[in-house]
Amino acid sequence: MSIHLSDEQRQALAAGQAVEVIDADSQLPVIVLAAEHYRQRIQEVTAEAPASLPPADTPSRLPPVPCCLRDLVTPPEVAAAVKAYCARCGMWRKKDRIWAEEQLKLQRYFGGTYVGYLQTAAGCVVVAAGQLDSEEFGRQLDALPREQRQQVVLFPPPVWNDEVSQVPAPYL
Repeated sequence: MSIHLSDEQRQALAAGQAVEVIDADSQLPVIVLAAEHYRQRIQEVTAEAPASLPPADTPSRLPPVPCCLRDLVTPPEVAAAVKAYCARCGMWRKKDRIWAEEQLKLQRYFGGTYVGYLQTAAGCVVVAAGQLDSEEFGRQLDALPREQRQQVVLFPPPVWNDEVSQVPAPYL
């Protein structure tokens, strides 16, 4: 797959800047970043990341939105839970493991609050997070084009490591 960039976009990428483009099919905004700059940023973020996340009931612990769940760091406890869940359910295909990981990341990062997400080719993209009736949640949804807003799924992921652990069954 290739995309055509303007001279201005190429210059921005060479300077280490991200470039926003629109996917022609889905109309979803996509951020393009040169691979070397992406790797450098990931190393910087990983080096600065706290050893563990704040407790789930801390509202400020929510990752900024929009965010693709696949891009969020998979904490060791989530990786272990994914492995155990997939083994228990006989889910051996890569797409099943990715699905389970996204569901458990929703719980780990957003559990106990509402999320609005889009299912895209790049995976689950959280576009809104917080209290469902809050102004901030509404602003996050209002920032989307109407076509995308109509495709948003609203979901309250359960709190991570709560007494009752839930993983919704996938549509197979």
